[in-house]
Amino acid sequence: MKGVCAGLFASGVSGVFLLLGLLIAMKSLHLVRRGVRADAIVVDIESDSDGGSYPVVEFVDQSGASHRVTLSVSGGGERLGTSTTIIYAVDDPTYLIGTSFSQAWVFPVVLVLLGGVGVTLGVGILFGGVPVD
Repeated sequence: MKGVCAGLFASGVSGVFLLLGLLIAMKSLHLVRRGVRADAIVVDIESDSDGGSYPVVEFVDQSGASHRVTLSVSGGGERLGTSTTIIYAVDDPTYLIGTSFSQAWVFPVVLVLLGGVGVTLGVGILFGGVPVD
């Protein structure tokens, strides 16, 4: 019974990570395919309480409107005044991602990998392939 509970728990929690990673990856892929690329300038760096830093970029959309948006993920190399390329949604220019791998793909890839490994272990526990004492 202990193995069944552990297997179900591991599979369930890991399945959430896997699905979340896939959803984020699908949203990023949709934005890459259908979004508009624009040059942006890093105008500020915001810090959070955990010591993370996030670049604030300004760019001009297709209609000529200027936008100032904080990226949700830092690529690590952003400095004030540097230019970067972003991809934004046409219907909501504040929804955007950077074009570097670290900005667009690292988070969903990590979630999918962790979720996949966890689901595999959970199924192994459920069906007796992984011993649980």
